[in-house]
Amino acid sequence: MESLLVSSSTSSSISLTIFSPSKHALILPKPQNLSFSSPNSTARLALLTCAAQQMNNSPPPSTAAAKEVKLWGGRFEESVTDAVEKFTESISFDKALYKQDIMGSKAHASMLAKQGLMSDSDRDTILKGLDEIERQIEAGEFLWRTDREDVHMNIEAALTDLVGEPAKKLHTARSRNDQVATDFRLWCRDAIDSIISRIKNLQTALVKLALQNEGLIVPGYTHLQRAQPVLLQHLLLAYVEQVTY
Repeated sequence: MESLLVSSSTSSSISLTIFSPSKHALILPKPQNLSFSSPNSTARLALLTCAAQQMNNSPPPSTAAAKEVKLWGGRFEESVTDAVEKFTESISFDKALYKQDIMGSKAHASMLAKQGLMSDSDRDTILKGLDEIERQIEAGEFLWRTDREDVHMNIEAALTDLVGEPAKKLHTARSRNDQVATDFRLWCRDAIDSIISRIKNLQTALVKLALQNEGLIVPGYTHLQRAQPVLLQHLLLAYVEQVTY
């Protein structure tokens, strides 16, 4: 709660200071040296009334206080500035890991229940919550928040908002580094599967092109200089071999 301090050096001079919860003093524009005919004049009452209105109508000390406290921000009284938030966030690109993050959390919840570290009902609640979050993301309904910094905190906080206390048990026996490393490995595995499929399509296209141009002679190149004549089939099939995995 804000407090009001009134001091008087003489009977005709008043200095007024308002102390806000943020520990910053707010001094009204022109109340420091006001002249009164007597200490109990109506002018003194008007000044105190003005000060009370200023206290009631003053905005909160910082809009940053309305933001969520960072995972690492336990010792800080206020959140970071918008400039720092934009510099440190990674959600703008690591949200591509959402499917792997949800997959890893589902597996971890199932493991905790199997080991007796979580009840089956809590596990089922978490799994249903993660299913709903995945549905929202894929439907474009999920709100990605930069104040939650990354994909892991966005999903974790959304799960807590959705199912409550059971979500807080999900990090039992799992560090944030474990989670990040698992997500990235799963993403790489899925990316490799996708790349291999595309490589097969490329190889098929090159073989088809070679068959369509049987016997066609083209100049071979070395150091950007035309050199030995070669069959286009041989050239194309060389690229097929190069991308064989």
